[in-house]
Amino acid sequence: MVSISSLILALVVLTAQQQNNFLAEADEGLIEKACHNADAPATCKQCLDSDSRSQQANTLGDIAVILLDCVNSHSTNLAHNLTQLASEATEESSRQRYKNCAMNFTDAQGEMQEARKGIQGTKYDDAEECVDMALQHGIMCITSIKSLPTVPQEVVFEIALFEELCEASMRVIERL
Repeated sequence: MVSISSLILALVVLTAQQQNNFLAEADEGLIEKACHNADAPATCKQCLDSDSRSQQANTLGDIAVILLDCVNSHSTNLAHNLTQLASEATEESSRQRYKNCAMNFTDAQGEMQEARKGIQGTKYDDAEECVDMALQHGIMCITSIKSLPTVPQEVVFEIALFEELCEASMRVIERL
């Protein structure tokens, strides 16, 4: 014979499992909603899916901060890779362009920090402006180096991802 306490325990476990399934669906819905208006929704979703904080995100503001962190991570990688390319360049003009690009992405990191502060302080227009400035840094970089014969495709791809993530961040911030 099954005791009452066993039935209650089973009911609690089933309820908790159902609640977790509902929350996971709600988080996925928020991610879909956040990335829906981005020009590159797959890139937006990949960023959010790769960050464990997305599962606890309750608001578009939380999602925006995670996207900003993805942009910042790409900025850091690009600054490092471009600095490395500058040190390996044999021509002075190439070296200088790579150095300038590395500085652009270092500046973009600062813009991401300011954008994060803007979101946390509910100054959404300021945050969006910072992300736009970071995007302009990326555009200036690719414009400067695209004619160089030695630009690795990985760097071009990483800059494209950076631009897509900036754009996705701005679309989310616009909705705050």
